[in-house]
Amino acid sequence: MMDQQHVLHLLNRIGFGYHPKLVQLLSKQSRNETVQQLFLEFNKSIPLQVIDDQLSKADFKSTTPEDRKEKKEQIKELTHTLNAAWFAQICDFQNVVRNRMVYFWFNHFVCKSSNIVFAQRYHNILMEHAFDNLASLTIAVSQSAAMLSYLNNRQNRKEAPNENFARELLELYLLGHGNYSELDVKEAARAFTGWRFIGNGVFQFRSTDHDHGIKTFLGQTGNFNGYDIISICLQQQACAHHIAKSIYLHFVNDEVNDDEVNQVAQKLLKSNYNIYETMKFLFNSDWFYREEHIQQKLKTPIQLLATVANTFNAVPTSNDKLWKLQNLLDEVIMYPPNVGGFPKGMAWIDSASLIQRLRLPSMLLNGGILNMDMEQDAAAEDPYMMQHKLQYQKNVSRYEWQMDWKKFEANFVEGNKLEKLSFILFNNALSTEVLSSLFTIHENSAKVIALKLISLPEFQMC
Repeated sequence: MMDQQHVLHLLNRIGFGYHPKLVQLLSKQSRNETVQQLFLEFNKSIPLQVIDDQLSKADFKSTTPEDRKEKKEQIKELTHTLNAAWFAQICDFQNVVRNRMVYFWFNHFVCKSSNIVFAQRYHNILMEHAFDNLASLTIAVSQSAAMLSYLNNRQNRKEAPNENFARELLELYLLGHGNYSELDVKEAARAFTGWRFIGNGVFQFRSTDHDHGIKTFLGQTGNFNGYDIISICLQQQACAHHIAKSIYLHFVNDEVNDDEVNQVAQKLLKSNYNIYETMKFLFNSDWFYREEHIQQKLKTPIQLLATVANTFNAVPTSNDKLWKLQNLLDEVIMYPPNVGGFPKGMAWIDSASLIQRLRLPSMLLNGGILNMDMEQDAAAEDPYMMQHKLQYQKNVSRYEWQMDWKKFEANFVEGNKLEKLSFILFNNALSTEVLSSLFTIHENSAKVIALKLISLPEFQMC
């Protein structure tokens, strides 16, 4: 039978926090059976279909100022709807494995599109190919209208090669910095000439725009096209190591263990970059469950929000408020700040954001009031904190989430509520002595205990 601490650790990394039904179900099996069941039963490809896939720019053209304003509001509403639909999908425990993998790929194959149809399609491409062979995933991503627009490959023609996509493909997506030359970038760009889309985002290879000449890339010479470039990249040990390291940093630890990363890289190579088999290998590895990996990763803002939603069965009360909340925390789903993606690891934290994070879970579940007055939290002479005080002191916003505290309390009728809740929220990371020091009187309410516990710094970790 799998240790409950390991079950919680697995769910934190393979999904988005504690799921009561899943913990009960999975604790009765061996590790191999648990991982196998998760990958078979909680790994469905369910596309988002909240935006009409046939919408095009023509549907949003306007001729008058009033019409422009109306179309702008329509696009804004649809954008928020799409964003909320993905967040709801993240919080669906019945598809937890694939949703987490999609979240990972979104910050690896970084892409942003202001076209809501292209954005929805890009999400669905990652959903469909999340556990495919890496070559299939890379090709699908590379041929998406969202990526072709984002990194300018639509403008990549033999007369004037555009290197943007080729450069990011090598540096960020497949090989990593230092594993290619400037000549390799130029030759790769030539190979991807003619890759574009027409109409409402349908991929097209235009032969007349393609450079059919001989190219030399990573030491190989031939009449290469985009498929060849991707194939040659995947032949490199550097590619396997780059993907393995990216997987490791997201799912295991911010501190790299070279031996463990190399094991993942070798699995990628031996399986012909089969992501499904590689991830099962990772979650079945003994080293994944070592103490040094448990409760050692900082939750991203989305992970933090999803953990609150899943643990407390809480839901945002409107799409607009969820959007504003993500903006407040600087992680808006589908809208990365740049091609490098969202911050990673402890880069999410500074003095102001930490205070914000510590207050947020309790505020969401206790009235939704987020008061950013910094006077009680920082010395007046701290100019950085005072800047945030001035920014927020006149902007006390409400971010109510809806939840049923009676239903939550019902899960803790028997036994020591403090011990149960601390195990769920911190996975045994806090000792009995520490917990006792935090509660000077006997607490009788699971709500009171929970609100105190989720305001601790340890709740930010997973």
